[in-house]
Amino acid sequence: MKILFIDPSLRTGIAYKYTPNSGYLYMAAYLKEKGFSQIKIIDNTASGFSWEQMIREIRDFGPDVAATSSVAPDIYKRMLLMKEIKRIDPSITTVIGGRHASLVPEEVLAICREIDYAVIGEGEETFFELVNALKISFERPKIEKVRGIAWMSGDVFCRTEARDFIQDLDALPMPDYSLVPVNKYKAYDFPDNPYRAMGVTFSRGCRHGCIFCQEGIFYNFRERSRGAENMVAELCLLNRKYGKRNFIIGDNNFFFDKQRSLKFLSELKKSGIKINFGILTRLDSL
Repeated sequence: MKILFIDPSLRTGIAYKYTPNSGYLYMAAYLKEKGFSQIKIIDNTASGFSWEQMIREIRDFGPDVAATSSVAPDIYKRMLLMKEIKRIDPSITTVIGGRHASLVPEEVLAICREIDYAVIGEGEETFFELVNALKISFERPKIEKVRGIAWMSGDVFCRTEARDFIQDLDALPMPDYSLVPVNKYKAYDFPDNPYRAMGVTFSRGCRHGCIFCQEGIFYNFRERSRGAENMVAELCLLNRKYGKRNFIIGDNNFFFDKQRSLKFLSELKKSGIKINFGILTRLDSL
């Protein structure tokens, strides 16, 4: 089974930073661990593809399943992408995930009938079970056993039982950077070559309910993190194999766990790599 993750081109500019979709990297690694080997990530912004080039890439790969993520500002571009994929081959199973589709799946599926399934919440286990069910059989009763998905049956919105969050993030394989053009990602957050910078994320969730943000709602006001050794191992990989030396750590609140932060600094010192990093936090966590 051929599985495609795809991001259409996002806003760009001379000083616009752009780092990989970590969700795709995690899910691709998880799928490979489970035995799926024909996986491709098309990242239009990093690769510099036009819309027409993107269509050719999709057609040449010939996916059985095509998946994309979503946030509110680009939801209609994602819907247009799903429509284009169905025009290429109506037999391709289209899947959408991400924040927007997870929070309002009925709205997304009702507007864009070319989307076959929405993955609600974290994707690794849910998406694997969905593609595994599709590989075995396209019969709806088997697919309905997958927790955390939604679809439209005619005009009726259908949704399975919610899936709990993954408790042990260290049990997940390391994000698979071999599937993306790492050397093409850039960020201007440091006084250095922008292509030496990279975004990484080690924790998931937020326990706070700021009215301008959906992270707390999406993660049910819970926070989890990979361990310090695991965090530093990923930085070492990106530093030693890809030459990245400036990192934007995308955790919603890096200081939500003081002991984790202290352990991270200790492990980073032991590793011997020379890097710079920036974090996000809250005033009441300092």
